[in-house]
Amino acid sequence: MVGKNRTITSGGPSRNVCIGTCQPLLEGQNPSVGRTRLPWQAGQDTVWNVLETIVAYLTDIKAAVAKLDRLECAAVAVACVETVSPVIAHLAQPATRRVFDLGLDAMWTSVREGVVDPRVASVRKTVENLPESDCDDSNVPTYDVMVALGVLAHALDTIIEDSGLAAISACTLAANYYGSYDVVLYEGSTRTRVIDPRNPPPVGPLKSRQVVLQLQLAEEAKSLPRSRAEVVQRIRASATGLASELEQSLPVYIERRFGASPPRIS
Repeated sequence: MVGKNRTITSGGPSRNVCIGTCQPLLEGQNPSVGRTRLPWQAGQDTVWNVLETIVAYLTDIKAAVAKLDRLECAAVAVACVETVSPVIAHLAQPATRRVFDLGLDAMWTSVREGVVDPRVASVRKTVENLPESDCDDSNVPTYDVMVALGVLAHALDTIIEDSGLAAISACTLAANYYGSYDVVLYEGSTRTRVIDPRNPPPVGPLKSRQVVLQLQLAEEAKSLPRSRAEVVQRIRASATGLASELEQSLPVYIERRFGASPPRIS
């Protein structure tokens, strides 16, 4: 069972699992994931390699976002998008890079100007049709692009739907993605883990910096009404700084995670 202060934020999708089992659980309240309920077919992935339930303690970020208005929430969410931008820059198809950059610019413009840029809605309609958006194989680098696109989609929804929940989703997805780097780079593991919510592993250095940054930026975003351009500049600079750390780690992560160093797609 997932405790009342813990929320499932992501799972490893694979064949015969997501729509039939995972989606209803994720949409429910206090879901439980039972092994006997997950289907399996001979010759495909076993349950233990299919589903890793990731739980995250969300009290702090929920409380921080609850104090923010629509575009203040968006500032934190778009900063999360900025932090995963190296994945898109190095691994995504050219069309995906163009859409991602357009969405990023539209969201920063919205936060800086205090009005929603019309490009936000058009980019959101495009995201789900990008070549990497339906990747369900976590054993290929395209999956990482799909995750980064998920952060982008949540951030866009933060603005379009005026949704604090979407902002939280962008934050937790970005944090968990940074956590995957910690597992590969610092724990030396590339295998699926099953995390016991009663005894979770300590947060790694990259995920820790991501979480700390989110909370700092949530506080910083409160200053937007006083000086939008200046505050946006500071928030983006902080996010870009963390993104550069991820970019430096990317080649080693790809080599250890996937056994290759794929060249940038041009």
